[in-house]
Amino acid sequence: MFTPFVTVRADVADVNVTEQPGVSNYINVGQTDIGRVMPTAGLEYRYPLINVQSWGTQTIEPIAQLIVRPNETGVGAFPNEDAQSLIFDDSATCSR
Repeated sequence: MFTPFVTVRADVADVNVTEQPGVSNYINVGQTDIGRVMPTAGLEYRYPLINVQSWGTQTIEPIAQLIVRPNETGVGAFPNEDAQSLIFDDSATCSR
């Protein structure tokens, strides 16, 4: 099953960062208003493998995604609250 998707994320913030030792090495200090927009397009692929037996049903569903987005131009302006590494999450719920 192929599922295309398109999203847009917009962030706006009023930031007031106080000068502390080492802070200015990672983020701009002072008070400022900042904003950013990040469009994303992608394609998700799912291939459910279902085994039905008299004693129960087993489902294994490999999932792959291809995501395309532009580079972020304002790196360092916003505090980075996103993960910088791959996070595996097996807690997805199914609505079927």
